[in-house]
Amino acid sequence: MDSRPAIIALILPSTFAANISFKYARKYLLDHADEVSVIEFDSDNRVESANQNIFNTLQGRLMIIVSFTKEGPVKFVRYKDIRNLNRNEKIDFFSNPIQNMDWEVIPLNDDYSLRPIGDYDGELYSNFIPVTSTTEGKEGIFLRHCSGMKLSPTHLLVHFSKGQLSRRSRYIADDSHSYQEIKSRWYSGQAKPPSESKITQDVRRKLSSSARNASRYSYRPFLEAYFVCLIRSGR
Repeated sequence: MDSRPAIIALILPSTFAANISFKYARKYLLDHADEVSVIEFDSDNRVESANQNIFNTLQGRLMIIVSFTKEGPVKFVRYKDIRNLNRNEKIDFFSNPIQNMDWEVIPLNDDYSLRPIGDYDGELYSNFIPVTSTTEGKEGIFLRHCSGMKLSPTHLLVHFSKGQLSRRSRYIADDSHSYQEIKSRWYSGQAKPPSESKITQDVRRKLSSSARNASRYSYRPFLEAYFVCLIRSGR
């Protein structure tokens, strides 16, 4: 931060608080700021009911307030969880000053987590194989962590039904179908359908020749789907 003193406030997906994908982003903040406060306010709609959320999104939401008044690093994180409140109560909460809020203080740990870690039997936990390799050198199940990042071509190339994937690919490959027809038939109701620029003539030609060649695909750990490969291996 070039300008001090300064305060920034960000609204981020709740996964930012503890997910390993954001570990070094959290580390950077904790190394360079001198105060970090986190308010977790929306639940993850994929895990629990989110009809009282402020934002109409699948992912939960949190607010992170970071102050830069002197060179860090941060010694602890202040945390507040209001996900149990209803929507109106949350709006009232954010409409009032927060100076006298009853924060929970979180000590820093090796993952730079911004959320309290629940109680667990550490001795029992240590008997299990870790998901990823640990800092102590203990090998994990996976060589590296993947959060299932979704790229822009996923909408075109991946589906959990092999039959649906084949039919969709053939439909998109047909030049007689306009982008609006494709969007209306296959992506109606989706917040982020593939843009028209993604469905080029080259993509249509390749889908035409690959529509029936769907392969099984480990979309995420323990979650299989099917995908159409537009690139031949040459074998």
